Parts: sequence; C-alpha cells; structure tokens
Amino acid sequence: MTPEDLKGLIKKTTARNGSLSVTGLLLYSSGNFMQLLEGPDGVVGDLYDVIGRDARHTDVRELLFKPVAGRLFPRWKMGLLNLDVDQRLDERRLSDVLNDSSPSPNIPFGTDGSLAALREFRRQVPAMR
Repeated sequence: MTPEDLKGLIKKTTARNGSLSVTGLLLYSSGNFMQLLEGPDGVVGDLYDVIGRDARHTDVRELLFKPVAGRLFPRWKMGLLNLDVDQRLDERRLSDVLNDSSPSPNIPFGTDGSLAALREFRRQVPAMR
C-alpha cells in the first residue's frame, strides 16, 4: 500500500469507528498490519468478524481479546503508524520488547508481546495518546 492508500483507509476507518465508539491503532509494515481495537466487547467482536471475512485480508489472527481498565489510545478513532516511513521509534528497543515478551519464539507477536509492543509504541510517541 502506498502512503496515500493508507491515508484513505484511515479516513474511512476513522469515520466508522467514531460512530461505534471504537478507538485504536493500526500498524503497517511491508504489506502487513497489526491492529488494536478498543471499545465495547460486542462492537469490537463484530468489527473483528467483518475484518476476518474481508477477502482483502489473509492470515488474520486474533492475538488478544480481553477487558482492560482503560484504553491505550482513547483519543484516536484509528491512529496509523506506517513503520516503513516513520522514523520516530526506537526499533531496537521495540524489537527487544517483542522478543522478550513473546510466549513462544515461533510467534513473534504473541499475546504478551503484542500488548507490550503497543504499550511501547504509546510510551515512545506520547503525543499519540
């Protein structure tokens, strides 16, 4: 996807998520996505089902679905980090978080690693909260 494609995707997603009280973050790198959806359980579950049925998506995996005390990105209807072009992040530290927190060396984005990575993104870029 081009940066313009990603901006168009976020524009559509932001409009939809605003009406659903959903917030979150979409990470993009080399044709792959990782997404955090925050909101009411039923709404997030339904949205995940829609994403999974979309023919444009392949190898969709739910890494974590659990209630939390507060949202990581409460002001973002859907934030975007294009890791192919965004140089604000400490990639070595982020890589350490993913590797150290992963429950299995064969699953780089495991349950614990995924949440730790998203928290690390939030820590590194506080203006995105």
